[in-house]
Amino acid sequence: MQIATQHPRGGARQDARWALAETAALFLIFLVAFTGRDAFSDGIKPLLTILSIAVGSVGAVAGLVVGRRALADPAARIPRLAIGGWMVFAGVYTIIHVLS
Repeated sequence: MQIATQHPRGGARQDARWALAETAALFLIFLVAFTGRDAFSDGIKPLLTILSIAVGSVGAVAGLVVGRRALADPAARIPRLAIGGWMVFAGVYTIIHVLS
């Protein structure tokens, strides 16, 4: 029986994909909010607010999970701390920005 091994940084790459997905989703929401003011009027603002809060919340929680993994795995600690920190920052900043 062969045991599958994973490259120590393979998990960090997956975490980076999640961070990229969060950043892309937040950027897309921002782009629609910024460029769609004339096309969508103010009727879409509540939907974009809800989407921003949802994506920011999921991203911040996922960033905390990535940070927890960083503390548990010394092989990929630095990349995961950076990725998790970015995810938490982007999520919390988005939530604060949208609600203020």
